[in-house]
Amino acid sequence: MFFLHFIKFLAIINAYGYLCLGISGDKGLIIGMWKPALIFTVTEIPRSPANYYNNVSKSLTPSSVPLTSISSDPKNNVVFASIGDSIFAFQNFTIWQNESSASFSVAFKGKSIPLGQIAFDYISNNLYWCDSPLNWIAMKPAYVDNITIYKIIVYTDLKQPEGIALDPEDGLMFFSDNEPKSRIQKASMDGKNRSVIVYTSLIRILVLSVDATNNLLYWADIGRQTLEVSNYDGSNRLVLRRNNNVDVIGLHYSQNMLHTVSAGSRVLFGVDTISGSELYNVEVTEAQPFTVHVYDAEVSNSYNDSCSTHSCQHMCVNSPTGATCLCAEDYKLSSDAMTCTEHSLFYEKGFIVSNATAFTMLNVHSVNGQQDTIKYLSVPSVSIEAFAVDTNLHLIYFVDSNSNTLKELSIVTRQTRTLASILSARDLVFDWIGNLLRWIDLSQSNIQVFTINSGTISTIYSGLEQPVSLTVDAHNGYLFWIPGTSTKSNLQGNWNGSAHGIIVSSANLDNPSSLHYDVTSHRIYWLDNSRIKSSMINGFDIKTYNRNTFGATMTIVYKVDINGAYYTFTFF
Repeated sequence: MFFLHFIKFLAIINAYGYLCLGISGDKGLIIGMWKPALIFTVTEIPRSPANYYNNVSKSLTPSSVPLTSISSDPKNNVVFASIGDSIFAFQNFTIWQNESSASFSVAFKGKSIPLGQIAFDYISNNLYWCDSPLNWIAMKPAYVDNITIYKIIVYTDLKQPEGIALDPEDGLMFFSDNEPKSRIQKASMDGKNRSVIVYTSLIRILVLSVDATNNLLYWADIGRQTLEVSNYDGSNRLVLRRNNNVDVIGLHYSQNMLHTVSAGSRVLFGVDTISGSELYNVEVTEAQPFTVHVYDAEVSNSYNDSCSTHSCQHMCVNSPTGATCLCAEDYKLSSDAMTCTEHSLFYEKGFIVSNATAFTMLNVHSVNGQQDTIKYLSVPSVSIEAFAVDTNLHLIYFVDSNSNTLKELSIVTRQTRTLASILSARDLVFDWIGNLLRWIDLSQSNIQVFTINSGTISTIYSGLEQPVSLTVDAHNGYLFWIPGTSTKSNLQGNWNGSAHGIIVSSANLDNPSSLHYDVTSHRIYWLDNSRIKSSMINGFDIKTYNRNTFGATMTIVYKVDINGAYYTFTFF
């Protein structure tokens, strides 16, 4: 967790032109800065060139902490900031940052640190954020202290989401995802009714902002170095301004102006949204400006809050069709469409481990430091040798070495049933495409398959050299394993038992173990002595990762991104 240390000071930013006297009231610009980390406020909203802009700064400790996005709720004097792996709420905020009763709290912990905008729904009081490495968009009630009350609302067909903007009055959400090709999508604020509105001539969209009055969407393309605008349906797209050699990574629309910042160029500048002309340009010397947000406590919007009369147990959003109740992760909406009931003992997304008689699940947010309750599912009178999971049907398949049987456990009902008798098994893997279970039979040195639909067992490969560490590429029908001989290599076969071959020879390996196929990167990962290595499924492009895993017996790679960043869980 990052701890915030406040240091106040006033500074003067030199620009050009004349003095802008500002507008009375609690309004101005909030700028999040890096290197060192600062919350920097300009105590007015610039509209034209000026010699001076008063500003106030508060430093963050440690100074290296990444502050990536800011949003606000001026009617309640609250500012939200994405700092490191958490979203903080700063209460009793003023643009002068001089309120003695100001405080801060953690609104959510467990957000991935890399880039990803946050946005506040000022009607329903919900907080939204993009999690780029985990490839999802999530939300939670902003003022509910329980950080486990959140919901992932967009996660399918989404890769590297980074920009998000809301129009709460129309019940709409806009977001960008940037891999493999950048695009901008629109959806209801519950994540439903998705449609792609812009998908051509985009490189990378980090930030979005809306003009809710005129139904216009603005964005900055850091690759094309442009500021652009379109209607909410993507029509009438226009390049508002080309920023030669200036990479805009933060912008916010307000009253016919775009306020923007560039970390590389260290500038804050404003653009007229009618003409595209630059209205002011300020050099920022204190640190690298990374995000900008207009804070205006004087703005008074008239709107209908359909959620105010809707008694949702967990959370409510204003969708285009009216109030919609949502339930937190691992809960489902009851028949009354308002209350929530636990869907199953385990989390909707997480990591399952076992000992001999129980399964335990960690929430996927544990990779980012969120502390959640560890959930246990005991299975008495068994000895769990190996297991695999069907996430769609909420089933755990496992080998019981006490009875030498293959069994099925329902996570929802917690009931167990026997599927088949077997001789021995290790490295059980589930093929969700063919609805098959495969494992290594050590007693006969072969690989067997159980067809779940028919309940039959057959042998795929026999006479192998003590195979270990089975993994599967279900989409392409490939199996991978390591022969347990002194000369070890990584082998590849097929689900139908056709000829198998070496993909990584012993010359490129020391002591490989724990093969794992990652469906995101289409690569095979394994432990090799005290390092993690990977290759393409044909054995090409072998990589070694600089992470010491001395003593580890198993590793799982989770959600590898386009740059090769990944989460690993190692077991000792």
